[in-house]
Amino acid sequence: MQIIEDILRASEGPRGALKTHLVYGANLNFARLDKHLYFLLNKGFMELRSESEDRYFLTGKGREFLKMAQDTREFLNRVSG
Repeated sequence: MQIIEDILRASEGPRGALKTHLVYGANLNFARLDKHLYFLLNKGFMELRSESEDRYFLTGKGREFLKMAQDTREFLNRVSG
């Protein structure tokens, strides 16, 4: 789940993110990133808007996932602390 969050966060900006930025943002190699991107694109968490640039963007569904993940983390911190 942390890898998915890292990839989504790396693509949050208004200009999206190139594959290289996603690799560095999630601390992955390109082969592992490709597997996660396949999942994220097919589930609608991200979209590829410019195939010529390989620029990836976070979707509304991806933003919703990040919000729920953050809320869950905060809840767990409250109940465990």
